[in-house]
This record gives sequence, structure tokens and C-alpha cells, in this order.
Amino acid sequence: LPAAYTEIPAMSQFTFDACKAWADASARLAAAQQKGTAA
Repeated sequence: LPAAYTEIPAMSQFTFDACKAWADASARLAAAQQKGTAA
């Protein structure tokens, strides 16, 4: 195990949160682009 193995859960949670935020932002962007092209 790496020396800082106790930090892995926090790092993985941070990574998950960042990916979730990216997915949410991408979904909002796609919806806005569709709304913009439909208008």
C-alpha cells in the first residue's frame, strides 16, 4: 500500500464528485444546445 493509503477514500470521493459535476454540467450544456437549436 502507498504510505498515504488512508487518504485514498477522500481522494476517490473528490474524484467522484468532480466527475459527477462534469456529467451534470455536460448534460446541462447538451440541453441548452438542443434548446438553442430548436428555437
